[in-house]
Amino acid sequence: MALYGYARVSTSDQDLTLQTQILRAA
Repeated sequence: MALYGYARVSTSDQDLTLQTQILRAA
């Protein structure tokens, strides 16, 4: 879940993108 935490710290744009990718991967 380290990636999820990293996505949260990232910018708003990347945050949404990373979160979407992580949710899809999960």
